[in-house]
Amino acid sequence: MDCGGGGPVSAPQHGGRIHAFARQHQMPWEHVLDASASINPLGPPASVLAALDPLAPWLRHYPDSEQWAVRHVLADRFGLDPDTIWCGNGATEVLDHLVMVLRPARTWIVEPAFSEYARAAARHGSAVHRVAMAPPFDFPGALLDPGVGAQDLVVLNNPHSPSGRAWPRADWEPWVRRWSARGAWVAVDEAFLDFLDDGQALTALAMTPAHQVLVIRSATKIYALPGLRFGWGVGPRSLVERLAALRDPWSVNQLAQVAAAQAYQDEAFLQATHRWLAGERPWLADAIGRLPGVRVHPGRANFLLLEWGSAATAQGAAERLAADGILIRSLTEWRGLGARWSRIAVSTRAGDTRLVDRLRAALP
Repeated sequence: MDCGGGGPVSAPQHGGRIHAFARQHQMPWEHVLDASASINPLGPPASVLAALDPLAPWLRHYPDSEQWAVRHVLADRFGLDPDTIWCGNGATEVLDHLVMVLRPARTWIVEPAFSEYARAAARHGSAVHRVAMAPPFDFPGALLDPGVGAQDLVVLNNPHSPSGRAWPRADWEPWVRRWSARGAWVAVDEAFLDFLDDGQALTALAMTPAHQVLVIRSATKIYALPGLRFGWGVGPRSLVERLAALRDPWSVNQLAQVAAAQAYQDEAFLQATHRWLAGERPWLADAIGRLPGVRVHPGRANFLLLEWGSAATAQGAAERLAADGILIRSLTEWRGLGARWSRIAVSTRAGDTRLVDRLRAALP
């Protein structure tokens, strides 16, 4: 466990950089198979596209600074008080809002993890304290517990990225209750939880009214809306009121609000997503697991964590895929992993077959 100031904050590149990738490899961006960003390949939902079609006249008006309609849709969908919900220009901004308002002296981060957790802490003067996990990436409550104190912020994500492990409630809830009672805040990033058909049984949403627990969600991945950016958070009403007083009131554009409101009412799309992932993820994991020199780590999210036999093998596979227009996520700069690790998104059967075939040709 690294309990120092955390050192310089590393900044691995985010996935989904298809435009830069296309320029580098001199191909149209539409020809790129992006397996670096874990976006639902079934989306955006047709219902969302239909809802956006007539909205051109709205562009001459400012968006709703209170995000009233979408907050009430989310409240109905998840059984929440709309006054405990705030919206942001993606989950990254929602996280930034939290750290800005809480101003924790220390932010505890379980790594490997999304680099923006540490970056948000650093932006707002919070000392980063890191706890390192290793395979099989079990919930690290016992590793965190000795150091977490009052007024600290603990950042978790479930399912965990990049491993894809989904931690059952029994694994994490006792620890979260303990830290909350101790006076710490716990932020749970559930950006990938909607992909799981039992996500309602795993969420921390029910803890937000009575504990110092905050939940971060995103429409970006489940509804394939990264171009619009919509994230949302849930926390105590008093905290949300403080956020409203400090945040940019126009950061969530009107198209994003309408798209998210429609998406979260599309139950048929969500069920189709669950059926797709239940069939496609095992197929892809098995197909890649049969290839030489690569191990697929267990997980449940819409991506796979791959461990290669050597850094050279990992690099060679990535370069061969890139030459064929396939972009995957290298984890070279992620703390606790390195050049032998990568993450790939689960796609359609056609896209996944293309990826597996190219990998098979690239490996000795």
